[in-house]
Amino acid sequence: MRDAGSDAGADAWRFADAWVLTAVTISQHPCDLVDLVAAADAVNHAIVTEAEVESSVGRLAAAGLLAIDGDDRFALTGEGAALVGHRQGGLVGQVASVLQLLRAVTPGTSSWRLPPGAWSAATAQYRRDLPG
Repeated sequence: MRDAGSDAGADAWRFADAWVLTAVTISQHPCDLVDLVAAADAVNHAIVTEAEVESSVGRLAAAGLLAIDGDDRFALTGEGAALVGHRQGGLVGQVASVLQLLRAVTPGTSSWRLPPGAWSAATAQYRRDLPG
């Protein structure tokens, strides 16, 4: 369900930004990287990539919508919670709604990065935790 066509324009919000923000929204607050990966899979039926996490977390945090605690714990800011409080749709449809809501906010820019190996460890843990 990844929508690569929505990723045009370096200064525009991207599908991955809305995907990550939605994943943090439906996770426990604050959520860790494993929770983010699991929630992202739940809303988009795909594993968010390391590059998507790094780019989106950096952009969302720089825009004041997401707080980063340590290297891999994420929570909505008050502004982020207010924005996503207006989202509509079911579990999967929320990402498109959040992308529309993001368009009212100026995207931030940041070169935030995960610690080396963090994404691989989180996705491996998520896969181990899957039932069956």
